[in-house]
Amino acid sequence: MRIRKKLLLLHTVFSVGLAGVLLATVRPAVTEIVTRAEANEAVLALNLLVDDSEAALRSRAMPGIDLRFGTAGELGLAAETAERVRSAGAAVVRVGGSAVRGLATGAGGELQYVVATARIPEARRAVFDVYLLVVV
Repeated sequence: MRIRKKLLLLHTVFSVGLAGVLLATVRPAVTEIVTRAEANEAVLALNLLVDDSEAALRSRAMPGIDLRFGTAGELGLAAETAERVRSAGAAVVRVGGSAVRGLATGAGGELQYVVATARIPEARRAVFDVYLLVVV
């Protein structure tokens, strides 16, 4: 009887450990896929709105897309990112999981930026289901 209990305990510990290792190895790859998908959505949103002014952009509501406006300092953009956007002209620049585009020059001569960040709840729900499946 003691051997069965030990075997059951060892099997359970091994199974839980294996689930932990699988989650640890799968999570970074799946998270990167979701981040790239959200960045693509943000780029597409800014490309659709490329001809609009800041006022027009502020008035548009796009579900799942968060638009922030301001100078590089106000938005917390790194100097190298601001330079990339400045040199890109009207093109959209991908920065991590967001997209950035320069707008018009403000009153002080400083370039104004718009940063788009997307959230795809369906993808995040699907990822949670994958994690659940791995654990089960």
